[in-house]
Amino acid sequence: MGTLQLDLVEAGCTATGERLVLLTLFLHKNGFYDILDLVRARDVELMPGFDDLGLVEASFVKYLWSFVNENGFVPGVVVVPVVETAARAPIADLVVAPGKRVEKMLQASAGHTSEVSDLGPRQALKRARLEELSEVDRGLWLESARVAAILGSIPRSKASFVSGLRSYTTFARMFGCMRGRELPPTVKVLLAWSELFQSAGTFGNYIGHVRLGCQLLEVSCEALTDPLVGRAKASIAKRRAFTPRKPLFLGQSRVRDILALGRLETSSQLLFHASMLFLTAYVFLLRLPSEALPIVRVGVGVSPDGKQASVSCDGDSLVLVLDRRKNRLHGSTLVRKCWCTQCSLTCPVHVLGPYFESFPLGKPVFAGISAACALSTLRTVLMMLQVPDAGLYRTHDFRRGHARDLQLGGATLGEILAAGQWSSPAFLKYLDMMQLETEAVVEAHLDESDDEPF
Repeated sequence: MGTLQLDLVEAGCTATGERLVLLTLFLHKNGFYDILDLVRARDVELMPGFDDLGLVEASFVKYLWSFVNENGFVPGVVVVPVVETAARAPIADLVVAPGKRVEKMLQASAGHTSEVSDLGPRQALKRARLEELSEVDRGLWLESARVAAILGSIPRSKASFVSGLRSYTTFARMFGCMRGRELPPTVKVLLAWSELFQSAGTFGNYIGHVRLGCQLLEVSCEALTDPLVGRAKASIAKRRAFTPRKPLFLGQSRVRDILALGRLETSSQLLFHASMLFLTAYVFLLRLPSEALPIVRVGVGVSPDGKQASVSCDGDSLVLVLDRRKNRLHGSTLVRKCWCTQCSLTCPVHVLGPYFESFPLGKPVFAGISAACALSTLRTVLMMLQVPDAGLYRTHDFRRGHARDLQLGGATLGEILAAGQWSSPAFLKYLDMMQLETEAVVEAHLDESDDEPF
């Protein structure tokens, strides 16, 4: 028997069988997962079919019990908060803010796991042992599995999804007069919402967040595909209110300057450790927040044991193991050899190696630095070095800078792809396109000259 079902029975609910199953599933789907959620929902009015109850001032729980015990579960009955008597929806759409309902679903799905490694569907079904569950628990498992399957496509983007959905629901409540009815969206509100965006791409992403919210709540997504919404996206693009940041690069020469500044006796410990963090991001072409900051030092040959990033010093090599990357969900191993003959000041083995070895095994190397702190420190350092447009740089520019250094050093596009572990032409944005085009034109003319008869 499920937790919520037990709570209902212990609180005095005498409904049994199908009625209790239906009620439990209904409450679960609408964002109520335990008795405390019900207790918090106070002062409601039970509408058509229960007019004799009138306006109640007691808790929602008391009248819910009365509703279930005396009448059973009757679809079509309206339940609305007293403060929102103008907003009346079918009981299947209990007035709980859609955004809150989605967040409840996110929390509930976090506990849903299906261990299917090395198993076929039939074996996985046997392991789940669903036949041993009660009807209620089976229904709850089914709903949890549905939500987990939908959210499985965005395992590390749930925060962005929630943020985007909140943006829409807040706008719909404040300016669309849709409090408690934010989803499904209307074309009219979506068109008005589009006026807040300066980038068509960002608007498209937010539309995707709203679509996912509709899918989770099993409501219509029809308004999102309306041709007028497409026109709104085109309007945003044609306003040209968004100016893309010009490509900026933090190459090896700039990394040397930062390291020199970090080694000064007057420099703070934060600046020193930040300079080593920046060198790490440059050397391994890392995305600093998700791949460099989580690095933990481990022994040679020691399993990372589920850590996002672990580094070890293996003689003449520095080995970084990533549990996962943006385009490599199964992770990767990056090895860097000594490059003292090219630049001893940034050598992975003889500069980063001793630095990492100064930390105890199992200890996070950059534990005291957050992504925001790293960005702020980088821009401060670049201002100290009197770099133009210092405030526009990002930590990602170390990855871009190393790609350009490889390009200028004569590396082939294949070698650059391998170094950054890019799997699509998207890596081209990390290169100096003007330089690349110039080289291509020169190469084309050289090829043409070779064909000349004299």
